Parts: sequence; C-alpha cells; structure tokens
Amino acid sequence: MPNNLKVDANFVKHPTQEGVFMKHFYGKDDGACINNLEVNIVLGFQIAPHTHENSSEFFYAAAGNFWTIPNGKP
Repeated sequence: MPNNLKVDANFVKHPTQEGVFMKHFYGKDDGACINNLEVNIVLGFQIAPHTHENSSEFFYAAAGNFWTIPNGKP
C-alpha cells in the first residue's frame, strides 16, 4: 500500500461530467504510477464516451451496472 494513500478522501464533483463524483485515493499527483479512485454516478446520469491516450483502465462495479466500449468499438 502506498505511504501516501488518502484514507480520508472525500467525493468531489467530476470537472466535466454532471452527476459524477470521484474519490481519489492516490495518483500521479502523489508520485504514484497509477491512479486509484472510486467513482459514484448518480442514477440517471452517465459518463460520456471518451478515451484516455497512452493509458489503460480497470473497472470494478461495486453496485449497479455499467457498459464499456473497448478500444472505441461497440
């Protein structure tokens, strides 16, 4: 476990996605090689389709359902 893990992290609004809240535990701003965060999406909202250049994502659904578009292809 990283020494800089934010055990008291709070949810903050996503900067561009309405109804989406994020809780950052650690990331590149903390000197980590990966970002680790929990995302809460309010019922009736979604994260718009998007890509991240030069990175990969791993998802784990704790509750509810989600869909992905691998490599931009449905």
